[in-house]
Amino acid sequence: MTPGDRRLAALAALFAPGRAAALLARRGDPDAARGVEHAARLASASRRDRLSSLAAAIAADAEPAHAWAVGAASLERPRVGALLRALASGASVTGASAPLVRLCRERMGR
Repeated sequence: MTPGDRRLAALAALFAPGRAAALLARRGDPDAARGVEHAARLASASRRDRLSSLAAAIAADAEPAHAWAVGAASLERPRVGALLRALASGASVTGASAPLVRLCRERMGR
């Protein structure tokens, strides 16, 4: 199951627990069965557990973006590199222009 499949199953289980399995079954791809099973398990869990599952699926997506930002920072000018590292770590950003911050966030997928 891909990280995207996990994220989709967690979203379906959180926002439509009664229909999560049926919604995912409509995908029609060969790996859909694993997503349906995962969503069915999550749908029967408590709301807190479903939220935790979604948070974990989203956090797993943040890791590649963080790794990319740190790698890309070493290739940039020092100020842009510092901005990329700050954005990747979630630190507050001051002194950078809003368009540059927006471009860096878009490039990182955030």
